[in-house]
Amino acid sequence: MSTKKTVSIITSTLPPQHGGRTKSLLQRARIFSRHNIKTKIYTTNYNENYDEVYARFTAEGKVNDDIEMYNIYDYYRGDSKKTPSNYQSFIDKELSTLSPAHPDEPCGLKRVKGSHVTAYYTGGMVQYHVSTNTETGKVKNVDFYQPYFKESVARAYTNNNENVHKISYFEPITKRLIADVFLTNDFHPYVTREYTYNGEKKKLARVILNQGKDKINVFPNEREFFAHWLEELFSDGDIVICDARLLDWPLLNVSKDVRKIFQLHSTHLSDPLNVNSPLRSDFATLLERDLKPSEIIISLTNIQKKEMIARLNNIANNTVSIPHSIKTHDIEYPANMKQICIVTRLTMLKKVQHAIKAFNLFNFVKKGYTLVIYGEGDDLKRQQEVIAHRKLNDKVLLKGFTSKPEQIFEGSAFSLLTSAYEGFPLSVLESMSRGCPVISYDIRYGPAEMLDSKSGRIAKWNRPLGLAWEMYKEANNPRSRDEVRARAKRYSEEAFFEKWSKLLVDEPLDLKDVT
Repeated sequence: MSTKKTVSIITSTLPPQHGGRTKSLLQRARIFSRHNIKTKIYTTNYNENYDEVYARFTAEGKVNDDIEMYNIYDYYRGDSKKTPSNYQSFIDKELSTLSPAHPDEPCGLKRVKGSHVTAYYTGGMVQYHVSTNTETGKVKNVDFYQPYFKESVARAYTNNNENVHKISYFEPITKRLIADVFLTNDFHPYVTREYTYNGEKKKLARVILNQGKDKINVFPNEREFFAHWLEELFSDGDIVICDARLLDWPLLNVSKDVRKIFQLHSTHLSDPLNVNSPLRSDFATLLERDLKPSEIIISLTNIQKKEMIARLNNIANNTVSIPHSIKTHDIEYPANMKQICIVTRLTMLKKVQHAIKAFNLFNFVKKGYTLVIYGEGDDLKRQQEVIAHRKLNDKVLLKGFTSKPEQIFEGSAFSLLTSAYEGFPLSVLESMSRGCPVISYDIRYGPAEMLDSKSGRIAKWNRPLGLAWEMYKEANNPRSRDEVRARAKRYSEEAFFEKWSKLLVDEPLDLKDVT
Protein backbone atom coordinates (compact mmCIF):
# COMPACT_ATOMS: atom_id res chain seq x y z
CA MET A 1 0.00 0.00 0.00
CA SER A 2 1.49 3.35 -1.07
CA THR A 3 2.19 6.03 1.53
CA LYS A 4 0.13 9.17 1.23
CA LYS A 5 1.92 12.30 0.12
CA THR A 6 1.85 15.05 2.76
CA VAL A 7 1.55 18.75 2.05
CA SER A 8 1.83 21.46 4.71
CA ILE A 9 -0.11 24.73 4.81
CA ILE A 10 0.92 27.64 7.02
CA THR A 11 -1.49 30.45 7.88
CA SER A 12 -1.90 33.04 10.60
CA THR A 13 -5.24 31.90 12.03
CA LEU A 14 -8.18 29.51 11.71
CA PRO A 15 -11.16 31.50 13.05
CA PRO A 16 -14.35 29.52 13.79
CA GLN A 17 -16.39 31.95 11.68
CA HIS A 18 -14.36 32.91 8.65
CA GLY A 19 -14.33 34.48 5.23
CA GLY A 20 -12.90 33.54 1.89
CA ARG A 21 -9.24 32.95 2.75
CA THR A 22 -9.87 30.31 5.42
CA LYS A 23 -12.80 28.82 3.51
CA SER A 24 -10.67 28.33 0.39
CA LEU A 25 -7.75 26.96 2.42
CA LEU A 26 -9.93 24.29 4.05
CA GLN A 27 -11.59 23.49 0.74
CA ARG A 28 -8.17 22.99 -0.86
CA ALA A 29 -7.19 20.59 1.92
CA ARG A 30 -10.38 18.58 1.42
CA ILE A 31 -9.78 18.37 -2.33
CA PHE A 32 -6.23 17.18 -1.68
CA SER A 33 -7.55 14.46 0.63
CA ARG A 34 -9.81 13.16 -2.14
CA HIS A 35 -6.66 12.63 -4.19
CA ASN A 36 -4.74 10.68 -1.55
CA ILE A 37 -2.86 13.71 -0.18
CA LYS A 38 -2.62 14.35 3.54
CA THR A 39 -2.57 17.98 4.71
CA LYS A 40 -1.09 19.49 7.85
CA ILE A 41 -2.23 23.04 8.67
CA TYR A 42 -0.08 25.19 10.97
CA THR A 43 -1.22 28.46 12.58
CA THR A 44 0.75 31.18 14.36
CA ASN A 45 -1.85 33.19 16.30
CA TYR A 46 -2.72 32.48 19.92
CA ASN A 47 -6.04 30.77 20.70
CA GLU A 48 -6.30 29.01 24.04
CA ASN A 49 -9.28 26.97 22.82
CA TYR A 50 -8.04 25.78 19.45
CA ASP A 51 -8.97 22.21 20.33
CA GLU A 52 -12.62 23.31 20.33
CA VAL A 53 -12.17 25.01 16.95
CA TYR A 54 -10.74 21.76 15.53
CA ALA A 55 -13.68 19.80 16.95
CA ARG A 56 -16.12 22.27 15.43
CA PHE A 57 -14.49 22.05 12.00
CA THR A 58 -14.70 18.26 12.18
CA ALA A 59 -18.39 18.31 13.19
CA GLU A 60 -19.17 20.73 10.35
CA GLY A 61 -17.36 18.59 7.79
CA LYS A 62 -14.75 21.28 7.08
CA VAL A 63 -11.91 18.88 7.88
CA ASN A 64 -11.53 15.10 7.76
CA ASP A 65 -9.10 12.47 8.99
CA ASP A 66 -6.57 13.43 6.32
CA ILE A 67 -6.34 17.01 7.63
CA GLU A 68 -4.37 17.71 10.80
CA MET A 69 -4.15 21.09 12.53
CA TYR A 70 -1.38 22.44 14.74
CA ASN A 71 -0.54 25.76 16.40
CA ILE A 72 2.83 27.23 17.36
CA TYR A 73 1.83 27.88 20.99
CA ASP A 74 0.34 24.41 21.45
CA TYR A 75 3.49 22.96 19.85
CA TYR A 76 5.80 24.63 22.38
CA ARG A 77 3.40 24.17 25.30
CA GLY A 78 3.71 20.45 24.79
CA ASP A 79 1.21 19.30 27.45
CA SER A 80 -2.47 18.42 27.21
CA LYS A 81 -5.17 21.01 27.79
CA LYS A 82 -7.51 18.51 29.41
CA THR A 83 -6.09 18.84 32.91
CA PRO A 84 -8.84 19.50 35.49
CA SER A 85 -9.35 23.11 36.62
CA ASN A 86 -6.12 24.46 38.09
CA TYR A 87 -6.87 28.15 38.66
CA GLN A 88 -7.12 27.79 42.47
CA SER A 89 -3.67 26.21 42.60
CA PHE A 90 -2.38 29.12 40.55
CA ILE A 91 -3.96 31.62 42.97
CA ASP A 92 -2.25 29.94 45.92
CA LYS A 93 1.09 30.04 44.09
CA GLU A 94 0.83 33.69 43.02
CA LEU A 95 -0.22 35.08 46.40
CA SER A 96 3.17 34.22 47.82
CA THR A 97 4.98 36.29 45.18
CA LEU A 98 2.65 39.15 44.32
CA SER A 99 1.42 39.99 47.83
CA PRO A 100 3.00 39.73 51.27
CA ALA A 101 1.97 36.67 53.23
CA HIS A 102 -0.86 37.23 55.67
CA PRO A 103 -2.10 34.79 58.32
CA ASP A 104 -5.78 35.43 57.61
CA GLU A 105 -7.72 33.51 54.99
CA PRO A 106 -8.90 35.79 52.15
CA CYS A 107 -12.47 37.00 52.57
CA GLY A 108 -14.53 37.12 49.38
CA LEU A 109 -16.93 39.98 48.70
CA LYS A 110 -18.96 40.71 45.59
CA ARG A 111 -17.94 44.02 44.04
CA VAL A 112 -21.60 44.79 43.35
CA LYS A 113 -24.67 42.77 44.27
CA GLY A 114 -25.13 40.08 41.64
CA SER A 115 -21.75 40.92 40.07
CA HIS A 116 -19.65 38.33 38.25
CA VAL A 117 -16.57 39.77 40.05
CA THR A 118 -15.64 38.63 43.58
CA ALA A 119 -12.80 40.44 45.40
CA TYR A 120 -10.79 38.66 48.11
CA TYR A 121 -9.39 40.72 51.02
CA THR A 122 -6.84 40.04 53.70
CA GLY A 123 -5.77 42.57 56.32
CA GLY A 124 -8.28 45.03 54.88
CA MET A 125 -6.69 45.05 51.41
CA VAL A 126 -7.74 43.30 48.24
CA GLN A 127 -5.29 40.60 47.20
CA TYR A 128 -7.04 39.30 44.11
CA HIS A 129 -10.39 39.17 42.40
CA VAL A 130 -12.05 36.43 40.34
CA SER A 131 -14.20 37.16 37.28
CA THR A 132 -16.62 34.56 35.96
CA ASN A 133 -18.32 34.17 32.61
CA THR A 134 -21.87 35.47 32.97
CA GLU A 135 -23.23 32.76 30.66
CA THR A 136 -21.36 29.65 31.83
CA GLY A 137 -20.46 30.60 35.42
CA LYS A 138 -16.90 29.39 34.81
CA VAL A 139 -13.87 31.39 35.93
CA LYS A 140 -12.70 33.71 33.16
CA ASN A 141 -9.75 35.50 34.73
CA VAL A 142 -8.09 36.24 38.08
CA ASP A 143 -6.56 39.65 38.84
CA PHE A 144 -3.81 40.13 41.45
CA TYR A 145 -2.97 43.30 43.40
CA GLN A 146 -0.03 44.81 45.24
CA PRO A 147 -0.53 46.72 48.50
CA TYR A 148 -1.63 50.35 48.14
CA PHE A 149 -2.40 50.03 44.41
CA LYS A 150 -6.01 50.32 43.36
CA GLU A 151 -5.52 48.66 39.98
CA SER A 152 -4.40 45.08 39.48
CA VAL A 153 -0.82 44.41 38.39
CA ALA A 154 -1.34 40.95 36.91
CA ARG A 155 -4.20 39.09 35.26
CA ALA A 156 -4.33 35.32 34.81
CA TYR A 157 -6.57 34.03 32.00
CA THR A 158 -8.26 30.64 31.99
CA ASN A 159 -9.46 28.56 29.05
CA ASN A 160 -12.81 26.78 28.81
CA ASN A 161 -11.49 24.04 31.13
CA GLU A 162 -10.67 26.68 33.79
CA ASN A 163 -6.95 26.08 33.32
CA VAL A 164 -4.68 29.10 33.58
CA HIS A 165 -2.93 29.46 30.23
CA LYS A 166 -1.58 33.04 30.25
CA ILE A 167 -0.76 35.79 32.71
CA SER A 168 -0.42 39.45 31.73
CA TYR A 169 1.63 41.88 33.81
CA PHE A 170 0.84 45.60 34.01
CA GLU A 171 2.89 48.60 35.04
CA PRO A 172 1.51 50.12 38.26
CA ILE A 173 -0.15 53.53 37.90
CA THR A 174 0.09 53.68 34.06
CA LYS A 175 -1.67 50.28 33.71
CA ARG A 176 0.40 49.61 30.58
CA LEU A 177 0.79 45.99 29.54
CA ILE A 178 4.47 45.10 29.94
CA ALA A 179 4.47 41.33 29.34
CA ASP A 180 2.34 38.34 28.42
CA VAL A 181 3.60 35.05 29.82
CA PHE A 182 2.18 31.81 28.36
CA LEU A 183 2.03 28.88 30.75
CA THR A 184 1.87 25.10 30.64
CA ASN A 185 -0.62 23.31 32.88
CA ASP A 186 2.04 23.05 35.59
CA PHE A 187 2.67 26.83 35.27
CA HIS A 188 5.98 26.62 33.40
CA PRO A 189 6.46 29.79 31.29
CA TYR A 190 7.21 28.50 27.79
CA VAL A 191 6.79 31.77 25.85
CA THR A 192 7.07 35.37 27.04
CA ARG A 193 6.16 38.42 24.97
CA GLU A 194 7.63 41.67 26.32
CA TYR A 195 6.40 45.11 25.23
CA THR A 196 7.79 48.60 25.05
CA TYR A 197 6.10 51.92 24.26
CA ASN A 198 6.66 54.80 21.88
CA GLY A 199 4.44 57.39 23.48
CA GLU A 200 1.12 55.60 23.86
CA LYS A 201 1.82 53.11 21.06
CA LYS A 202 2.63 49.60 22.25
CA LYS A 203 5.36 47.66 20.44
CA LEU A 204 6.54 44.08 20.81
CA ALA A 205 10.08 44.30 22.22
CA ARG A 206 11.03 40.61 22.12
CA VAL A 207 9.77 37.04 22.28
CA ILE A 208 11.42 34.60 24.67
CA LEU A 209 11.06 30.86 24.03
CA ASN A 210 11.85 28.83 27.14
CA GLN A 211 12.18 25.10 26.45
CA GLY A 212 14.28 24.26 29.49
CA LYS A 213 17.45 25.21 31.32
CA ASP A 214 19.80 25.28 28.33
CA LYS A 215 17.18 25.85 25.62
CA ILE A 216 16.21 29.52 25.81
CA ASN A 217 15.91 31.50 22.59
CA VAL A 218 15.29 35.24 22.35
CA PHE A 219 13.78 36.77 19.20
CA PRO A 220 13.56 40.52 18.48
CA ASN A 221 10.22 40.12 16.70
CA GLU A 222 7.48 37.65 15.84
CA ARG A 223 8.64 36.82 12.36
CA GLU A 224 11.95 35.45 13.67
CA PHE A 225 10.04 33.42 16.26
CA PHE A 226 7.88 32.01 13.46
CA ALA A 227 10.95 31.35 11.28
CA HIS A 228 12.55 29.38 14.12
CA TRP A 229 9.44 27.19 14.36
CA LEU A 230 9.23 26.57 10.62
CA GLU A 231 12.91 25.61 10.57
CA GLU A 232 12.14 22.99 13.22
CA LEU A 233 9.03 21.72 11.44
CA PHE A 234 10.18 21.16 7.90
CA SER A 235 12.72 18.89 6.24
CA ASP A 236 14.32 18.61 2.81
CA GLY A 237 11.77 17.61 0.19
CA ASP A 238 8.72 18.99 2.02
CA ILE A 239 6.07 20.99 0.18
CA VAL A 240 4.77 24.04 2.05
CA ILE A 241 1.95 26.37 0.98
CA CYS A 242 1.87 29.81 2.61
CA ASP A 243 -1.60 31.43 2.79
CA ALA A 244 -0.67 34.53 4.83
CA ARG A 245 1.66 37.36 3.85
CA LEU A 246 2.67 37.63 7.51
CA LEU A 247 4.50 34.31 7.06
CA ASP A 248 6.24 34.95 3.74
CA TRP A 249 9.47 36.12 5.35
CA PRO A 250 9.65 33.25 7.87
CA LEU A 251 9.09 30.67 5.13
CA LEU A 252 11.49 32.30 2.65
CA ASN A 253 14.17 32.15 5.37
CA VAL A 254 13.82 28.41 6.03
CA SER A 255 17.20 26.98 5.04
CA LYS A 256 15.96 23.46 4.19
CA ASP A 257 15.41 22.37 0.58
CA VAL A 258 11.67 22.94 0.76
CA ARG A 259 9.28 23.67 -2.11
CA LYS A 260 7.65 26.95 -1.11
CA ILE A 261 4.31 27.91 -2.64
CA PHE A 262 2.85 31.34 -1.88
CA GLN A 263 -0.91 31.60 -2.37
CA LEU A 264 -2.12 35.16 -2.93
CA HIS A 265 -5.62 36.06 -1.73
CA SER A 266 -5.85 39.79 -2.34
CA THR A 267 -4.52 42.68 -4.37
CA HIS A 268 -0.81 43.52 -4.27
CA LEU A 269 -1.52 47.23 -4.86
CA SER A 270 -1.57 49.84 -2.11
CA ASP A 271 -4.25 51.62 -4.16
CA PRO A 272 -6.32 48.93 -5.92
CA LEU A 273 -7.77 51.56 -8.26
CA ASN A 274 -4.34 52.48 -9.61
CA VAL A 275 -2.30 49.74 -11.26
CA ASN A 276 0.84 51.90 -10.94
CA SER A 277 0.47 52.49 -7.19
CA PRO A 278 3.21 51.17 -4.85
CA LEU A 279 3.17 47.59 -3.66
CA ARG A 280 1.42 46.87 -0.38
CA SER A 281 4.09 46.54 2.26
CA ASP A 282 2.96 43.03 3.22
CA PHE A 283 3.45 41.87 -0.41
CA ALA A 284 6.82 43.54 -1.02
CA THR A 285 8.84 40.94 0.91
CA LEU A 286 7.71 38.25 -1.53
CA LEU A 287 7.32 40.10 -4.81
CA GLU A 288 10.58 42.09 -4.72
CA ARG A 289 12.69 39.03 -3.98
CA ASP A 290 14.76 37.07 -6.49
CA LEU A 291 13.03 33.72 -6.13
CA LYS A 292 14.49 30.25 -6.55
CA PRO A 293 12.91 27.85 -9.08
CA SER A 294 11.32 25.98 -6.15
CA GLU A 295 9.58 29.15 -4.87
CA ILE A 296 6.24 29.65 -6.60
CA ILE A 297 3.62 32.43 -6.46
CA ILE A 298 0.00 31.58 -7.18
CA SER A 299 -2.35 34.32 -8.27
CA LEU A 300 -6.09 33.69 -8.31
CA THR A 301 -6.63 35.51 -11.61
CA ASN A 302 -4.78 35.87 -14.90
CA ILE A 303 -5.28 39.64 -14.77
CA GLN A 304 -3.42 39.99 -11.47
CA LYS A 305 -0.68 37.66 -12.69
CA LYS A 306 -0.12 39.76 -15.82
CA GLU A 307 -0.17 43.05 -13.91
CA MET A 308 2.37 41.79 -11.37
CA ILE A 309 4.75 40.45 -14.02
CA ALA A 310 4.46 43.68 -16.06
CA ARG A 311 6.06 45.64 -13.20
CA LEU A 312 8.08 42.85 -11.52
CA ASN A 313 9.92 40.88 -14.17
CA ASN A 314 11.87 39.03 -11.47
CA ILE A 315 8.80 36.88 -10.71
CA ALA A 316 7.89 36.12 -14.34
CA ASN A 317 9.19 32.55 -14.21
CA ASN A 318 7.79 31.84 -10.74
CA THR A 319 4.16 32.93 -11.05
CA VAL A 320 1.12 30.93 -12.15
CA SER A 321 -2.63 31.49 -11.99
CA ILE A 322 -4.96 28.98 -10.33
CA PRO A 323 -8.47 30.19 -9.44
CA HIS A 324 -10.56 28.81 -6.59
CA SER A 325 -12.96 25.99 -7.33
CA ILE A 326 -16.59 25.20 -6.60
CA LYS A 327 -18.91 22.24 -6.83
CA THR A 328 -22.16 22.64 -8.72
CA HIS A 329 -25.18 21.10 -7.01
CA ASP A 330 -28.73 20.25 -7.82
CA ILE A 331 -31.01 23.16 -6.93
CA GLU A 332 -32.93 22.52 -3.69
CA TYR A 333 -34.74 25.81 -3.02
CA PRO A 334 -37.11 27.83 -5.23
CA ALA A 335 -35.94 31.28 -6.30
CA ASN A 336 -37.84 34.31 -5.02
CA MET A 337 -37.51 36.62 -8.00
CA LYS A 338 -38.32 39.60 -5.80
CA GLN A 339 -35.38 39.00 -3.45
CA ILE A 340 -31.86 40.41 -3.96
CA CYS A 341 -29.04 39.21 -1.73
CA ILE A 342 -25.59 40.04 -0.42
CA VAL A 343 -23.44 37.56 1.53
CA THR A 344 -20.29 39.24 2.83
CA ARG A 345 -18.43 40.56 5.85
CA LEU A 346 -19.69 43.96 6.93
CA THR A 347 -16.46 45.93 6.71
CA MET A 348 -15.54 49.23 5.05
CA LEU A 349 -13.77 47.28 2.29
CA LYS A 350 -17.04 45.67 1.18
CA LYS A 351 -18.84 49.06 0.75
CA VAL A 352 -22.25 47.52 1.43
CA GLN A 353 -23.71 51.02 1.87
CA HIS A 354 -23.27 51.43 -1.91
CA ALA A 355 -25.54 48.42 -2.48
CA ILE A 356 -28.14 49.87 -0.09
CA LYS A 357 -28.05 53.23 -1.89
CA ALA A 358 -28.32 51.46 -5.26
CA PHE A 359 -31.30 49.48 -4.00
CA ASN A 360 -32.92 52.71 -2.90
CA LEU A 361 -32.64 54.07 -6.48
CA PHE A 362 -33.80 50.75 -7.92
CA ASN A 363 -36.77 50.74 -5.54
CA PHE A 364 -38.14 53.96 -7.05
CA VAL A 365 -38.82 52.20 -10.36
CA LYS A 366 -39.08 48.50 -9.41
CA LYS A 367 -41.48 47.94 -6.54
CA GLY A 368 -41.97 44.92 -4.30
CA TYR A 369 -38.31 43.87 -4.02
CA THR A 370 -36.39 43.06 -0.83
CA LEU A 371 -32.64 43.26 -0.26
CA VAL A 372 -31.36 40.72 2.30
CA ILE A 373 -27.83 41.20 3.66
CA TYR A 374 -26.11 38.29 5.41
CA GLY A 375 -22.91 38.88 7.34
CA GLU A 376 -21.36 40.39 10.43
CA GLY A 377 -18.63 42.96 10.98
CA ASP A 378 -17.56 46.25 12.47
CA ASP A 379 -19.35 48.28 9.77
CA LEU A 380 -22.80 47.08 10.89
CA LYS A 381 -23.76 50.34 12.56
CA ARG A 382 -23.13 52.37 9.41
CA GLN A 383 -25.34 50.03 7.36
CA GLN A 384 -28.10 50.38 9.93
CA GLU A 385 -27.84 54.19 9.70
CA VAL A 386 -27.94 54.17 5.88
CA ILE A 387 -31.03 51.94 5.94
CA ALA A 388 -32.79 54.07 8.57
CA HIS A 389 -31.93 57.36 6.85
CA ARG A 390 -33.61 56.15 3.64
CA LYS A 391 -36.54 54.60 5.52
CA LEU A 392 -35.82 51.16 4.07
CA ASN A 393 -36.17 49.12 7.27
CA ASP A 394 -38.98 47.03 5.82
CA LYS A 395 -37.19 46.49 2.49
CA VAL A 396 -33.49 46.08 3.42
CA LEU A 397 -32.96 43.40 6.05
CA LEU A 398 -29.73 42.79 7.95
CA LYS A 399 -29.88 39.06 8.70
CA GLY A 400 -26.54 38.41 10.43
CA PHE A 401 -24.22 35.47 9.88
CA THR A 402 -25.35 32.51 7.80
CA SER A 403 -23.79 29.06 7.63
CA LYS A 404 -25.93 28.23 4.59
CA PRO A 405 -25.11 30.75 1.85
CA GLU A 406 -26.23 28.23 -0.78
CA GLN A 407 -29.81 28.54 0.46
CA ILE A 408 -29.64 32.35 0.20
CA PHE A 409 -28.26 32.34 -3.34
CA GLU A 410 -30.72 29.74 -4.61
CA GLY A 411 -33.58 31.72 -3.09
CA SER A 412 -32.64 35.07 -4.66
CA ALA A 413 -33.13 36.65 -8.07
CA PHE A 414 -29.54 37.93 -8.15
CA SER A 415 -26.68 38.87 -5.82
CA LEU A 416 -24.58 42.05 -5.48
CA LEU A 417 -20.87 42.75 -4.99
CA THR A 418 -19.66 46.28 -4.21
CA SER A 419 -16.21 45.69 -2.70
CA ALA A 420 -13.41 48.22 -3.18
CA TYR A 421 -11.19 45.29 -4.24
CA GLU A 422 -10.91 41.53 -3.93
CA GLY A 423 -8.49 38.74 -4.73
CA PHE A 424 -11.08 36.33 -6.07
CA PRO A 425 -14.47 36.72 -4.35
CA LEU A 426 -15.76 33.29 -3.35
CA SER A 427 -19.24 34.75 -2.91
CA VAL A 428 -19.38 35.31 -6.69
CA LEU A 429 -18.43 31.69 -7.33
CA GLU A 430 -20.92 30.43 -4.73
CA SER A 431 -23.67 32.55 -6.24
CA MET A 432 -22.94 31.30 -9.77
CA SER A 433 -22.84 27.67 -8.66
CA ARG A 434 -26.39 28.05 -7.32
CA GLY A 435 -27.71 29.63 -10.50
CA CYS A 436 -27.90 33.13 -9.00
CA PRO A 437 -26.60 35.84 -11.40
CA VAL A 438 -24.13 38.37 -9.98
CA ILE A 439 -24.15 42.13 -10.46
CA SER A 440 -20.77 43.54 -9.51
CA TYR A 441 -18.62 46.62 -9.51
CA ASP A 442 -15.69 46.40 -11.94
CA ILE A 443 -12.89 45.82 -9.44
CA ARG A 444 -9.48 44.25 -9.14
CA TYR A 445 -9.68 41.28 -9.08
CA GLY A 446 -12.14 38.57 -10.05
CA PRO A 447 -15.60 39.53 -11.31
CA ALA A 448 -14.59 40.69 -14.81
CA GLU A 449 -12.72 37.40 -15.31
CA MET A 450 -15.27 35.16 -13.60
CA LEU A 451 -18.49 36.46 -15.13
CA ASP A 452 -19.59 36.44 -18.76
CA SER A 453 -22.62 37.97 -20.45
CA LYS A 454 -24.74 34.95 -19.52
CA SER A 455 -23.88 34.76 -15.82
CA GLY A 456 -23.84 38.34 -14.57
CA ARG A 457 -23.36 42.03 -15.17
CA ILE A 458 -20.47 44.40 -14.48
CA ALA A 459 -21.43 47.99 -13.62
CA LYS A 460 -20.00 50.59 -15.99
CA TRP A 461 -19.49 52.98 -13.05
CA ASN A 462 -18.48 51.88 -9.55
CA ARG A 463 -21.20 54.03 -8.02
CA PRO A 464 -24.68 53.28 -6.69
CA LEU A 465 -26.26 54.70 -9.86
CA GLY A 466 -24.19 52.37 -12.06
CA LEU A 467 -25.15 49.38 -9.93
CA ALA A 468 -28.83 50.36 -9.85
CA TRP A 469 -28.90 50.57 -13.66
CA GLU A 470 -27.58 46.99 -13.99
CA MET A 471 -30.06 45.83 -11.33
CA TYR A 472 -32.88 47.39 -13.34
CA LYS A 473 -31.75 45.62 -16.53
CA GLU A 474 -31.43 42.28 -14.73
CA ALA A 475 -34.90 42.59 -13.21
CA ASN A 476 -36.35 43.25 -16.67
CA ASN A 477 -34.32 40.57 -18.46
CA PRO A 478 -33.24 37.84 -15.98
CA ARG A 479 -30.31 35.57 -16.82
CA SER A 480 -30.97 31.86 -17.32
CA ARG A 481 -30.15 30.18 -14.02
CA ASP A 482 -28.99 27.06 -15.87
CA GLU A 483 -26.54 29.12 -17.92
CA VAL A 484 -25.26 30.81 -14.77
CA ARG A 485 -24.55 27.37 -13.26
CA ALA A 486 -22.89 26.26 -16.50
CA ARG A 487 -20.41 29.15 -16.18
CA ALA A 488 -19.50 27.97 -12.68
CA LYS A 489 -18.45 24.57 -14.07
CA ARG A 490 -15.35 26.25 -15.52
CA TYR A 491 -14.16 26.34 -11.90
CA SER A 492 -14.64 22.65 -11.15
CA GLU A 493 -12.65 20.83 -8.49
CA GLU A 494 -11.27 18.55 -11.20
CA ALA A 495 -9.78 21.49 -13.13
CA PHE A 496 -8.49 22.97 -9.87
CA PHE A 497 -6.67 19.81 -8.79
CA GLU A 498 -5.27 19.14 -12.25
CA LYS A 499 -3.33 22.41 -11.99
CA TRP A 500 -2.34 21.94 -8.35
CA SER A 501 -1.16 18.37 -8.94
CA LYS A 502 1.55 19.66 -11.27
CA LEU A 503 2.96 21.72 -8.39
CA LEU A 504 3.02 18.78 -5.99
CA VAL A 505 5.13 16.38 -8.05
CA ASP A 506 8.48 15.15 -6.76
CA GLU A 507 10.37 15.83 -10.01
CA PRO A 508 11.55 19.32 -11.05
CA LEU A 509 8.81 21.80 -11.84
CA ASP A 510 7.82 23.11 -15.24
CA LEU A 511 5.33 25.91 -14.63
CA LYS A 512 4.40 26.01 -18.32
CA ASP A 513 2.36 22.88 -17.62
CA VAL A 514 0.26 24.69 -15.00
CA THR A 515 -1.31 27.56 -16.94
